[in-house]
Amino acid sequence: MYENLFVKAIRLSVLLVTLCFVSGCSLFMSYYQMVDKEFKKSPRHVVNVPPKTPLPIDGIWSNPYDGQNYFMDRGRIHLIDRGTRELPGFPMVVVKDIERVAPGRYRGTSMLNPGWRVTYSVVAKDKLLERTFKKDGYMDVVYDMGWFPEHRKAEFLKEYQAFLRESQTGGSGSEAVPTQTASPSGDRASGQTKGVSARPSIVVYKMYTKPEQIIPGTRFDLIIEYAVTDPAVQSDRIPVTFNLEILKTKNTFQSSNLKEPAYPTSSRTDRIHTFKPANIDCPNGKKTSRTVHLSATKDKGSYYMVAHLKYKDLTKKVAMHFTIN
Repeated sequence: MYENLFVKAIRLSVLLVTLCFVSGCSLFMSYYQMVDKEFKKSPRHVVNVPPKTPLPIDGIWSNPYDGQNYFMDRGRIHLIDRGTRELPGFPMVVVKDIERVAPGRYRGTSMLNPGWRVTYSVVAKDKLLERTFKKDGYMDVVYDMGWFPEHRKAEFLKEYQAFLRESQTGGSGSEAVPTQTASPSGDRASGQTKGVSARPSIVVYKMYTKPEQIIPGTRFDLIIEYAVTDPAVQSDRIPVTFNLEILKTKNTFQSSNLKEPAYPTSSRTDRIHTFKPANIDCPNGKKTSRTVHLSATKDKGSYYMVAHLKYKDLTKKVAMHFTIN
């Protein structure tokens, strides 16, 4: 009798395993497969957001700030990494209905917040500026080009060249902000429009130190690569104010334990030094760089370099973490 029960148990187990394989039982799915299956019900999942027409910017883009990779695909940009607590680990579309509005410039709708407007500008041969307009201002992200098919790279380069031509002639492609048009009051039927001039922009491409590893008491350089553009000014050069401050974290930690430390705040850091503001004769609309020669303190620890670029009423603040050890 016991042998019969044993044989029946084996047969039942084989049957259950077979059913699991046929039905896609979660016992044989990875954690991320199960997450993806669950989130396929989400309206933000890429399978639920219809694609539009192919664009020259279609490809993989890397966000150096959050370390995530994104896929720009036919009017949609979605997360392709496993994600974080804020961005779940499934192909979630963050911006949809992206369309070309001018050479090198695109506009889309945020899926994180329907009230946000998002624009994209081709600002270099391998850079894409994303500007998200919120109620209290806007936020910029500069993406680095990742994997692109060869024919897409050629198409993207043509788009960049078209963007440069528009920039040099003062066209609408010279700024990440879409040029808006408004009908003159009382004459909507006439079809006449007047352009609203584009606003200035400050883009920071990269901020780094040479050497990368800083030893206490040694000299090193801080390099910041950036561009300031004012389409309303005909001059080739414009006045920009540069300022720099150094902060130290209150609780020293090993940077190797964290992918990217939290953004510096007054509760987490102490201000060590603030440099005197410098006035720069900056090229208008062209990528440039500034090098600051520094000497490292003998006090080992975790630090931040915070740079401020100011032009007219526009200020760009960017922070970089580094350690002295």
